[in-house]
Amino acid sequence: MNLRQVFQIKVLRRINKINIEEEHLYFAITLIVGVLSGAIAIVFHDIVVWLTEYFGTNKAYEPRTIVLAGTSVFISGYLTTRLSPWSAGSGIPQVKLSLVTHHGLISFKDLILKIITSILSLSSGFSLGRE
Repeated sequence: MNLRQVFQIKVLRRINKINIEEEHLYFAITLIVGVLSGAIAIVFHDIVVWLTEYFGTNKAYEPRTIVLAGTSVFISGYLTTRLSPWSAGSGIPQVKLSLVTHHGLISFKDLILKIITSILSLSSGFSLGRE
């Protein structure tokens, strides 16, 4: 039994001891997921804005901007192609594919690399997705 399964069993046992109604439990889980998602989105946005200012991709291009943005895109491409090919592509089609082929599971490594490569690419001035 791995650590994840042990954690899940402990959480389920605690929930059973508290004797929470199913509707209240789903509401609490929904609320927690919503708050965490909002917090992650705010941090993501702030990091992209900070890196955009640091790289200078929101102003007229200078040699420093080209070097920093180019290096950022190179790192993003390396991470995507070498370390985690599953993190390539647009987000929504990837999640749909994961729902069908992997029972809705996306590895934590792929999730973290997707966030990092998205931040690096957006701050370099690239647009992401199908738009």
